Amino acid sequence: MIFRDYLRALAIERQHLGANECLGELYVESGRLDLAEERLAVQEAACGGGCEEFGELAALIASAQ
Repeated sequence: MIFRDYLRALAIERQHLGANECLGELYVESGRLDLAEERLAVQEAACGGGCEEFGELAALIASAQ
């Protein structure tokens, strides 16, 4: 259910930093690092990798690898 909510938010605003971060975190927690990295790529495109949300998701992915 929560995945669906974030996907709905991203359907409205694909590059929403917070929704991408939260969805990426859920993907990491569920072992889907490939999908988490897709969210990270969207964040990087949106903020050039210089936003807080990008840094937090990148760190979480790195710690899970």
